[in-house]
Amino acid sequence: MSGSLSGEVFLWNLLTEQLTMRAHTNEGMSVNALCWERNMLFCAADMDLHVIDTGTGRKVETLKGHTDVITCLQVNMPWVISGSRDASIKVWSTRTWRCVRTMSAPGVRCLSVINSARLMLVGLDSGEIQWWSQGPDADPPAPSQPRMNLV
Repeated sequence: MSGSLSGEVFLWNLLTEQLTMRAHTNEGMSVNALCWERNMLFCAADMDLHVIDTGTGRKVETLKGHTDVITCLQVNMPWVISGSRDASIKVWSTRTWRCVRTMSAPGVRCLSVINSARLMLVGLDSGEIQWWSQGPDADPPAPSQPRMNLV
């Protein structure tokens, strides 16, 4: 999969090197981050998160809530987690397409969820990496405070 500065999203067959799907987010909005899980493509274009059905190439939903550019996405079904320059991390439900949790983190550049350890690592503009842990019964992911800053 790939995204463009003009808001187009492409899905490629790596065996045949053929384009299998082409979709548009919003005209003139660059694609900042992409994630793919099952038959859904999650695409961040500026402040919005677009959900695209890879079978039809049609947009299923547009998730709004960030107030600055989305910089990273992580799919951890049934959750989609987005990080933004608006100093927030949002957890979205793929069942309702609503934001179910917002966490504060200044200048989010990247994030990764490690399911087996119930951890979320968050890279910040400052160069720090925050290590967040969540309780064993947290559903959706619910780290309340970063546990440690790694430099």
